[in-house]
Amino acid sequence: SQIHPGLGPDKAFNGTNTDAGDCWHTGAGTNVPQWIQATLQDQRRILAYSITTRNETINIHPPKAWKLLGKDESTGQWDELDQRNWDGFKGRQNMTERFTTNTNSKAYRTVRLFVEQTFKDNTGNPGSYVAIGKLEFEQATPAGPTSPPLPSTEVTLQDGITATMTASSQQDPVFSPANLF
Repeated sequence: SQIHPGLGPDKAFNGTNTDAGDCWHTGAGTNVPQWIQATLQDQRRILAYSITTRNETINIHPPKAWKLLGKDESTGQWDELDQRNWDGFKGRQNMTERFTTNTNSKAYRTVRLFVEQTFKDNTGNPGSYVAIGKLEFEQATPAGPTSPPLPSTEVTLQDGITATMTASSQQDPVFSPANLF
């Protein structure tokens, strides 16, 4: 996929959504499906996730239909953690919605949001590219109880472009752009 200049995957994981330029945005002219994935610091059960739409008044391009997938490290296969066909983001800028995953006891290190359809604008017309202001995962600790979301260590776009991220659980994630392009 193409990346809109300056709107790479790091923007979806930076913890902010201040304006139209603070989002992950696939390039204009790209078509869905598109995906973004995070490689966590260690294997975790994903209990829920939140998507925040782009902070833009007209061309929001939020997801309409998507799957949340976890990669089984032993088989290399992707397990479906959640699937949605949801109209709630239509025409809604800077909106955060939390979604729970299927009940599962499996832990994953790599998690992918696979977007199959988007809305173009506030009229509900279908979109061709994806824009997400923020993407967050609610994870269980390795021992089981819920913990605050831990930052991801790596984010990969569909075409293999990778951004490496360093952070501690006390700070917001900070990306190192060395591997971004």
